[in-house]
Amino acid sequence: MEGATLMNQWSMSGLLLCLLASGASPVLADDICGGPEERKNSTAKARAAIVKAEQAGKLPALFLANRAAAADDCVADTLRSQARGQMSKLGRELAKQAEAKGLLYTKAPREGDGSVSAFAWFEAVRAFTEADRVMLKAVRLKPDDLDLFRAAWDVDRLSGQRLREPIYTAPAGYRRELEKSATAAAERLMSREEKEAHELSGSMMTLGVASAKSLATLRQAAEWMKFLPGGDRAAKARAEQRGDAILKREDAGMTGIMALPYYEFAGSPKAAQVRKTQEQHQRAVEESAGKLQDALAEKGDADRQKFEKGKADLEKELGF
Repeated sequence: MEGATLMNQWSMSGLLLCLLASGASPVLADDICGGPEERKNSTAKARAAIVKAEQAGKLPALFLANRAAAADDCVADTLRSQARGQMSKLGRELAKQAEAKGLLYTKAPREGDGSVSAFAWFEAVRAFTEADRVMLKAVRLKPDDLDLFRAAWDVDRLSGQRLREPIYTAPAGYRRELEKSATAAAERLMSREEKEAHELSGSMMTLGVASAKSLATLRQAAEWMKFLPGGDRAAKARAEQRGDAILKREDAGMTGIMALPYYEFAGSPKAAQVRKTQEQHQRAVEESAGKLQDALAEKGDADRQKFEKGKADLEKELGF
């Protein structure tokens, strides 16, 4: 048995020596590209696509052709390297053109229709510092656009490019500028709400309109405040103050219910008390209505009986 094992080992060693001597290489794994000829064809096709895009003079198409070549493992290393270099150059040029048009950031751009933003092109070539710059520029131009601000805040996950190695995250200075922008937006809204709240002391109709506008503005301010270290506490504290002001009105028995949305938004325990008070008021109103209905019914019965008696007396007097 031992002799057979030694013979097998000698046979394998001999086979390897023969392969080496003949210049052949043992196949250790399948070639995913199919072999040298297929690699040559893939390289030729990638180069042809690049040349075609160059002749057409369309930079987006040329960028895509180079990106496809750079990502194809079956393309020759020299072409892949060249394609990566061209991608970086083209991406920056396309980003520059988009920025000149004012197309700084757009949600879900489509690469073929000219809607790709400067931010997206910079991200595509991993020029993240430039991508951060144009995103902040977009926020400055539209300081009240909360959806845009949310995208800027979530910049490190927008394209997925930053999550690849090497991982990149926006610097602290980027975050500080966004926080300043959120603070300014929240302050503008709180100032607007202050003016809207002046009408809370007006008539019942005025109160209804003013409270709806005031509370909507406080909710908007709270959305901006959520990005700040202190959160939305200031907006909720203001809302509780507005509820308190409504309950101090002389007609609070009728208008007190309008304080409830403020307290609910603020998360105040006063909301439960307002509900209880309103339920008691509602029961009192229903009881009063019931008593009034009973009184009218009794009066109706008395009037009917009086009419019937009068009719009978008249008939008797006339001899009917």
